[in-house]
Amino acid sequence: MNNAEKLLAKYKAGQCSGEELLILENWFHQLNGDEDVKLGEEELEEAKVEMWNVIAGQTQITKDVKLYRPMLKYWVAAAVFVMVLGGLFFYRMRSQQGGIGSLASHNIKPGEQKATLTLANGKKITLSNTLNTTITEHGLSISKTADGKLIYTIVENTADTGVYNTLTTARGQQYGVVLPDGSLVHLNASSSITYSTGLNRTARRKIKLEGEAYFEVAKNKKHPFEVLTANQKVEVLGTHFNINSYHDEPNTKTTLLEGSVKVSSLEHSAADVYKILVPGEQAVLSKGIITVKTINPQEAVYWKDNKFSFDSEDIETVMREVSRWYNVNVIFQDNVKHVKVSGSVSRFADISMLLDKLEKTGLLKFTINGKSIIVSKA
Repeated sequence: MNNAEKLLAKYKAGQCSGEELLILENWFHQLNGDEDVKLGEEELEEAKVEMWNVIAGQTQITKDVKLYRPMLKYWVAAAVFVMVLGGLFFYRMRSQQGGIGSLASHNIKPGEQKATLTLANGKKITLSNTLNTTITEHGLSISKTADGKLIYTIVENTADTGVYNTLTTARGQQYGVVLPDGSLVHLNASSSITYSTGLNRTARRKIKLEGEAYFEVAKNKKHPFEVLTANQKVEVLGTHFNINSYHDEPNTKTTLLEGSVKVSSLEHSAADVYKILVPGEQAVLSKGIITVKTINPQEAVYWKDNKFSFDSEDIETVMREVSRWYNVNVIFQDNVKHVKVSGSVSRFADISMLLDKLEKTGLLKFTINGKSIIVSKA
Protein backbone atom coordinates (compact mmCIF):
# COMPACT_ATOMS: atom_id res chain seq x y z
CA MET A 1 0.00 0.00 0.00
CA ASN A 2 1.48 3.38 -1.02
CA ASN A 3 1.50 6.57 1.05
CA ALA A 4 -1.70 7.97 -0.46
CA GLU A 5 -3.59 4.73 0.21
CA LYS A 6 -2.28 4.69 3.79
CA LEU A 7 -3.53 8.25 4.35
CA LEU A 8 -6.97 7.44 2.99
CA ALA A 9 -7.10 4.23 5.00
CA LYS A 10 -6.39 6.25 8.14
CA TYR A 11 -9.16 8.66 7.13
CA LYS A 12 -11.65 5.82 6.68
CA ALA A 13 -10.68 4.45 10.10
CA GLY A 14 -11.02 7.90 11.73
CA GLN A 15 -7.33 7.96 12.67
CA CYS A 16 -6.07 11.01 10.73
CA SER A 17 -4.23 13.75 12.61
CA GLY A 18 -5.30 17.38 12.13
CA GLU A 19 -2.50 17.98 9.64
CA GLU A 20 -3.34 14.81 7.68
CA LEU A 21 -6.99 15.89 7.49
CA LEU A 22 -5.90 19.25 6.08
CA ILE A 23 -3.72 17.50 3.50
CA LEU A 24 -6.62 15.26 2.50
CA GLU A 25 -9.02 18.21 2.27
CA ASN A 26 -6.51 20.12 0.17
CA TRP A 27 -6.07 17.20 -2.23
CA PHE A 28 -9.78 16.52 -2.45
CA HIS A 29 -10.58 20.12 -3.33
CA GLN A 30 -7.81 20.18 -5.92
CA LEU A 31 -9.40 17.19 -7.60
CA ASN A 32 -12.84 18.75 -7.23
CA GLY A 33 -11.91 21.73 -9.37
CA ASP A 34 -15.31 22.03 -11.09
CA GLU A 35 -17.14 24.93 -9.44
CA ASP A 36 -20.44 23.66 -10.86
CA VAL A 37 -20.22 20.58 -8.66
CA LYS A 38 -21.68 21.41 -5.25
CA LEU A 39 -21.90 18.78 -2.53
CA GLY A 40 -23.54 19.00 0.85
CA GLU A 41 -21.69 17.90 4.01
CA GLU A 42 -23.17 14.36 3.98
CA GLU A 43 -22.54 13.96 0.27
CA LEU A 44 -19.00 15.21 0.71
CA GLU A 45 -18.33 12.49 3.28
CA GLU A 46 -19.79 9.85 0.96
CA ALA A 47 -17.64 11.18 -1.86
CA LYS A 48 -14.49 10.83 0.24
CA VAL A 49 -15.35 7.24 1.13
CA GLU A 50 -15.94 6.47 -2.55
CA MET A 51 -12.63 8.11 -3.44
CA TRP A 52 -10.94 5.76 -0.98
CA ASN A 53 -12.71 2.81 -2.58
CA VAL A 54 -11.49 3.81 -6.03
CA ILE A 55 -7.91 4.26 -4.88
CA ALA A 56 -7.90 1.02 -2.91
CA GLY A 57 -9.05 -0.86 -6.00
CA GLN A 58 -12.71 -1.23 -5.05
CA THR A 59 -13.81 0.54 -8.20
CA GLN A 60 -17.43 -0.54 -8.33
CA ILE A 61 -19.74 2.16 -7.01
CA THR A 62 -22.29 0.76 -4.57
CA LYS A 63 -25.95 1.50 -5.13
CA ASP A 64 -26.47 3.04 -1.70
CA VAL A 65 -23.85 5.73 -2.27
CA LYS A 66 -25.47 8.73 -3.95
CA LEU A 67 -22.99 10.78 -5.91
CA TYR A 68 -23.34 13.41 -8.55
CA ARG A 69 -22.32 11.93 -11.89
CA PRO A 70 -19.85 14.76 -12.62
CA MET A 71 -17.82 13.56 -9.64
CA LEU A 72 -16.95 10.26 -11.38
CA LYS A 73 -14.20 11.87 -13.40
CA TYR A 74 -12.50 12.94 -10.18
CA TRP A 75 -12.46 9.40 -8.82
CA VAL A 76 -10.86 8.24 -12.06
CA ALA A 77 -8.38 11.09 -11.81
CA ALA A 78 -7.70 10.11 -8.22
CA ALA A 79 -6.99 6.51 -9.15
CA VAL A 80 -4.66 7.52 -11.97
CA PHE A 81 -3.01 10.08 -9.76
CA VAL A 82 -2.20 7.51 -7.12
CA MET A 83 -1.04 4.83 -9.52
CA VAL A 84 1.31 7.21 -11.30
CA LEU A 85 2.64 9.23 -8.39
CA GLY A 86 2.08 6.81 -5.50
CA GLY A 87 4.82 7.44 -2.98
CA LEU A 88 5.32 11.04 -4.15
CA PHE A 89 1.93 12.05 -2.75
CA PHE A 90 3.17 13.53 0.50
CA TYR A 91 6.10 15.23 -1.17
CA ARG A 92 3.79 16.85 -3.67
CA MET A 93 1.36 18.07 -1.05
CA ARG A 94 3.96 19.27 1.45
CA SER A 95 6.00 21.11 -1.14
CA GLN A 96 3.01 22.76 -2.78
CA GLN A 97 3.63 26.48 -2.52
CA GLY A 98 1.28 28.15 -0.04
CA GLY A 99 -0.30 24.88 1.20
CA ILE A 100 -0.49 23.56 4.75
CA GLY A 101 2.30 21.07 4.05
CA SER A 102 4.69 23.85 3.07
CA LEU A 103 3.80 25.89 6.13
CA ALA A 104 3.97 22.92 8.49
CA SER A 105 7.43 21.94 7.27
CA HIS A 106 8.76 25.28 8.57
CA ASN A 107 6.59 25.41 11.67
CA ILE A 108 6.86 27.78 14.63
CA LYS A 109 5.62 26.83 18.07
CA PRO A 110 3.24 29.11 20.02
CA GLY A 111 4.07 31.13 23.11
CA GLU A 112 3.96 29.89 26.70
CA GLN A 113 2.93 30.75 30.25
CA LYS A 114 6.06 32.56 31.37
CA ALA A 115 7.16 35.92 32.80
CA THR A 116 9.93 37.69 34.67
CA LEU A 117 9.31 39.18 38.12
CA THR A 118 11.65 42.04 38.99
CA LEU A 119 11.79 42.65 42.75
CA ALA A 120 12.41 46.01 44.42
CA ASN A 121 16.08 45.14 45.00
CA GLY A 122 16.58 44.47 41.28
CA LYS A 123 16.58 40.68 41.59
CA LYS A 124 14.94 38.99 38.61
CA ILE A 125 13.00 35.73 38.92
CA THR A 126 11.89 33.69 35.93
CA LEU A 127 8.36 32.39 36.39
CA SER A 128 6.90 29.47 34.46
CA ASN A 129 4.56 26.53 34.88
CA THR A 130 7.49 24.35 35.90
CA LEU A 131 8.73 26.66 38.65
CA ASN A 132 7.66 25.86 42.20
CA THR A 133 9.08 28.34 44.65
CA THR A 134 7.93 30.73 47.37
CA ILE A 135 9.60 34.07 47.99
CA THR A 136 9.14 36.02 51.22
CA GLU A 137 10.12 39.68 51.39
CA HIS A 138 8.83 42.99 52.75
CA GLY A 139 6.04 41.21 54.68
CA LEU A 140 4.77 39.37 51.59
CA SER A 141 4.79 35.75 50.51
CA ILE A 142 5.01 35.43 46.71
CA SER A 143 4.02 32.01 45.39
CA LYS A 144 2.34 30.33 42.42
CA THR A 145 -1.18 28.89 42.26
CA ALA A 146 -1.98 25.44 40.90
CA ASP A 147 -3.11 26.97 37.59
CA GLY A 148 0.12 28.95 37.20
CA LYS A 149 -0.85 32.43 38.44
CA LEU A 150 1.50 34.44 40.63
CA ILE A 151 -0.14 35.28 43.97
CA TYR A 152 0.83 37.67 46.78
CA THR A 153 -0.15 36.85 50.36
CA ILE A 154 0.30 39.33 53.22
CA VAL A 155 2.14 37.53 56.02
CA GLU A 156 2.87 40.61 58.11
CA ASN A 157 1.28 44.01 58.46
CA THR A 158 4.48 45.60 57.21
CA ALA A 159 3.98 45.51 53.44
CA ASP A 160 5.83 48.59 52.19
CA THR A 161 3.77 50.96 50.03
CA GLY A 162 6.97 52.49 48.68
CA VAL A 163 8.38 49.20 47.34
CA TYR A 164 7.55 48.28 43.75
CA ASN A 165 7.66 45.06 41.74
CA THR A 166 7.42 44.70 37.96
CA LEU A 167 6.02 41.70 36.14
CA THR A 168 7.15 41.48 32.50
CA THR A 169 6.31 39.16 29.61
CA ALA A 170 8.51 38.97 26.53
CA ARG A 171 7.27 38.20 23.02
CA GLY A 172 5.87 34.70 23.06
CA GLN A 173 4.88 34.82 26.75
CA GLN A 174 1.78 35.52 28.85
CA TYR A 175 1.11 35.26 32.57
CA GLY A 176 -1.47 35.81 35.32
CA VAL A 177 -0.97 37.47 38.71
CA VAL A 178 -3.08 38.04 41.81
CA LEU A 179 -1.95 41.41 43.18
CA PRO A 180 -1.52 42.22 46.90
CA ASP A 181 -5.05 43.75 46.99
CA GLY A 182 -6.62 40.58 45.55
CA SER A 183 -7.09 41.93 42.02
CA LEU A 184 -6.47 39.49 39.18
CA VAL A 185 -4.42 40.57 36.16
CA HIS A 186 -3.76 38.58 32.97
CA LEU A 187 -0.73 39.95 31.13
CA ASN A 188 -0.53 39.47 27.36
CA ALA A 189 2.69 39.00 25.39
CA SER A 190 5.31 41.78 25.33
CA SER A 191 3.73 43.62 28.27
CA SER A 192 4.52 44.73 31.82
CA ILE A 193 2.84 46.02 34.97
CA THR A 194 4.50 47.86 37.87
CA TYR A 195 2.79 48.04 41.26
CA SER A 196 3.40 48.60 44.96
CA THR A 197 3.88 45.55 47.17
CA GLY A 198 1.66 47.39 49.66
CA LEU A 199 -1.03 47.96 47.03
CA ASN A 200 -3.84 47.11 49.45
CA ARG A 201 -2.69 49.86 51.84
CA THR A 202 -2.21 52.75 49.40
CA ALA A 203 -4.81 55.56 49.22
CA ARG A 204 -5.13 54.95 45.48
CA ARG A 205 -4.15 51.58 44.05
CA LYS A 206 -2.00 52.67 41.11
CA ILE A 207 -0.77 50.28 38.39
CA LYS A 208 1.49 51.23 35.50
CA LEU A 209 0.83 49.22 32.32
CA GLU A 210 2.78 48.83 29.10
CA GLY A 211 1.25 46.56 26.46
CA GLU A 212 -2.00 44.71 27.11
CA ALA A 213 -3.67 43.34 30.23
CA TYR A 214 -7.05 42.14 31.45
CA PHE A 215 -8.09 43.23 34.94
CA GLU A 216 -10.57 41.84 37.46
CA VAL A 217 -10.36 44.46 40.18
CA ALA A 218 -11.11 43.61 43.81
CA LYS A 219 -13.78 45.96 45.11
CA ASN A 220 -12.59 48.53 47.63
CA LYS A 221 -14.48 51.84 47.73
CA LYS A 222 -11.96 53.41 50.09
CA HIS A 223 -9.06 52.74 47.74
CA PRO A 224 -9.87 53.50 44.07
CA PHE A 225 -7.93 51.49 41.47
CA GLU A 226 -6.04 53.31 38.71
CA VAL A 227 -4.27 52.00 35.63
CA LEU A 228 -1.81 54.39 33.99
CA THR A 229 -0.50 53.93 30.46
CA ALA A 230 1.69 56.26 28.43
CA ASN A 231 -1.30 58.33 27.31
CA GLN A 232 -4.31 57.63 29.51
CA LYS A 233 -5.64 56.91 33.00
CA VAL A 234 -8.43 54.44 33.87
CA GLU A 235 -10.15 54.80 37.26
CA VAL A 236 -12.33 52.07 38.80
CA LEU A 237 -13.70 50.84 42.10
CA GLY A 238 -14.26 47.19 41.15
CA THR A 239 -14.78 45.90 37.64
CA HIS A 240 -13.60 43.70 34.73
CA PHE A 241 -11.92 45.43 31.79
CA ASN A 242 -9.17 45.10 29.19
CA ILE A 243 -6.59 47.69 28.09
CA ASN A 244 -4.60 47.41 24.88
CA SER A 245 -1.84 50.04 24.93
CA TYR A 246 1.00 48.61 22.85
CA HIS A 247 3.40 51.25 21.57
CA ASP A 248 3.14 49.85 18.03
CA GLU A 249 -0.67 50.09 17.94
CA PRO A 250 -2.14 53.31 16.52
CA ASN A 251 -4.73 53.64 19.32
CA THR A 252 -5.19 52.74 22.99
CA LYS A 253 -8.34 50.64 23.51
CA THR A 254 -10.13 50.16 26.83
CA THR A 255 -12.97 47.61 26.80
CA LEU A 256 -15.40 47.20 29.70
CA LEU A 257 -16.93 43.82 30.52
CA GLU A 258 -18.41 44.50 33.95
CA GLY A 259 -18.92 47.48 36.26
CA SER A 260 -17.95 51.03 35.30
CA VAL A 261 -14.72 52.86 34.51
CA LYS A 262 -13.63 56.43 33.84
CA VAL A 263 -11.15 56.79 30.98
CA SER A 264 -9.14 60.04 30.87
CA SER A 265 -6.68 61.29 28.28
CA LEU A 266 -3.23 62.32 29.51
CA GLU A 267 -2.42 63.86 26.12
CA HIS A 268 -4.96 66.67 26.34
CA SER A 269 -4.61 69.86 28.37
CA ALA A 270 -8.30 70.03 29.32
CA ALA A 271 -8.91 68.31 32.66
CA ASP A 272 -12.44 67.26 31.69
CA VAL A 273 -11.46 65.11 28.68
CA TYR A 274 -12.81 61.78 29.85
CA LYS A 275 -15.49 59.17 29.16
CA ILE A 276 -17.50 56.95 31.51
CA LEU A 277 -17.96 53.45 30.09
CA VAL A 278 -20.74 50.96 30.66
CA PRO A 279 -20.38 47.20 29.96
CA GLY A 280 -20.10 46.45 26.25
CA GLU A 281 -18.43 49.75 25.39
CA GLN A 282 -14.90 50.39 24.17
CA ALA A 283 -13.02 53.68 24.52
CA VAL A 284 -10.56 54.38 21.71
CA LEU A 285 -7.92 57.00 22.47
CA SER A 286 -6.30 58.53 19.40
CA LYS A 287 -4.20 61.71 19.39
CA GLY A 288 -5.61 62.78 22.73
CA ILE A 289 -9.25 62.34 21.70
CA ILE A 290 -11.46 59.61 23.21
CA THR A 291 -14.30 58.08 21.21
CA VAL A 292 -16.65 55.39 22.50
CA LYS A 293 -18.27 52.58 20.54
CA THR A 294 -20.40 49.56 21.39
CA ILE A 295 -18.81 46.17 20.68
CA ASN A 296 -18.96 42.55 21.75
CA PRO A 297 -16.56 42.86 24.71
CA GLN A 298 -15.55 39.18 24.49
CA GLU A 299 -13.72 39.98 21.26
CA ALA A 300 -11.22 42.07 23.23
CA VAL A 301 -10.36 39.27 25.66
CA TYR A 302 -10.20 36.21 23.41
CA TRP A 303 -6.44 36.27 23.98
CA LYS A 304 -7.02 35.74 27.73
CA ASP A 305 -9.07 32.64 26.89
CA ASN A 306 -6.18 31.38 24.72
CA LYS A 307 -7.84 32.03 21.37
CA PHE A 308 -7.12 34.06 18.27
CA SER A 309 -10.39 35.34 16.84
CA PHE A 310 -10.67 37.93 14.09
CA ASP A 311 -13.84 39.37 12.58
CA SER A 312 -13.09 41.42 9.48
CA GLU A 313 -9.79 42.72 10.89
CA ASP A 314 -7.12 44.14 8.60
CA ILE A 315 -4.21 41.73 8.23
CA GLU A 316 -1.69 44.29 9.51
CA THR A 317 -3.46 44.44 12.89
CA VAL A 318 -3.81 40.64 12.98
CA MET A 319 -0.13 40.07 12.24
CA ARG A 320 0.97 42.45 14.99
CA GLU A 321 -0.80 40.19 17.46
CA VAL A 322 0.61 37.09 15.77
CA SER A 323 4.15 38.49 15.86
CA ARG A 324 3.98 39.17 19.59
CA TRP A 325 2.68 35.71 20.48
CA TYR A 326 4.84 33.60 18.15
CA ASN A 327 7.86 35.93 18.46
CA VAL A 328 8.24 36.36 14.71
CA ASN A 329 8.95 39.21 12.32
CA VAL A 330 6.36 40.05 9.64
CA ILE A 331 7.19 41.25 6.13
CA PHE A 332 4.39 42.56 3.89
CA GLN A 333 4.51 42.41 0.11
CA ASP A 334 2.07 43.40 -2.67
CA ASN A 335 0.37 46.15 -0.63
CA VAL A 336 -1.84 43.75 1.36
CA LYS A 337 -1.80 45.46 4.79
CA HIS A 338 -5.45 46.51 4.60
CA VAL A 339 -6.89 43.17 3.45
CA LYS A 340 -9.69 42.15 5.86
CA VAL A 341 -9.71 38.61 7.30
CA SER A 342 -11.84 36.57 9.70
CA GLY A 343 -11.22 33.33 11.55
CA SER A 344 -10.40 31.73 14.88
CA VAL A 345 -7.90 29.20 16.22
CA SER A 346 -6.33 28.22 19.54
CA ARG A 347 -3.38 30.36 20.62
CA PHE A 348 -1.60 27.11 21.46
CA ALA A 349 -1.77 25.83 17.88
CA ASP A 350 1.40 25.89 15.80
CA ILE A 351 1.60 28.91 13.54
CA SER A 352 0.99 26.84 10.38
CA MET A 353 -2.59 26.10 11.45
CA LEU A 354 -3.36 29.79 11.96
CA LEU A 355 -1.76 30.83 8.67
CA ASP A 356 -3.51 28.04 6.79
CA LYS A 357 -6.89 29.28 8.04
CA LEU A 358 -6.02 32.80 6.90
CA GLU A 359 -4.91 31.46 3.51
CA LYS A 360 -8.30 29.80 3.07
CA THR A 361 -9.79 33.28 2.56
CA GLY A 362 -8.23 33.07 -0.90
CA LEU A 363 -6.83 36.58 -0.48
CA LEU A 364 -3.41 36.01 1.05
CA LYS A 365 -0.38 33.76 0.87
CA PHE A 366 2.07 33.16 3.73
CA THR A 367 5.66 31.99 3.56
CA ILE A 368 7.67 31.00 6.63
CA ASN A 369 11.35 31.88 6.38
CA GLY A 370 13.11 31.11 9.67
CA LYS A 371 11.53 33.45 12.23
CA SER A 372 9.99 35.69 9.57
CA ILE A 373 6.52 35.49 8.03
CA ILE A 374 6.13 36.91 4.52
CA VAL A 375 2.58 38.03 3.66
CA SER A 376 1.68 38.49 0.00
CA LYS A 377 -1.27 38.27 -2.39
CA ALA A 378 -2.70 34.81 -3.04
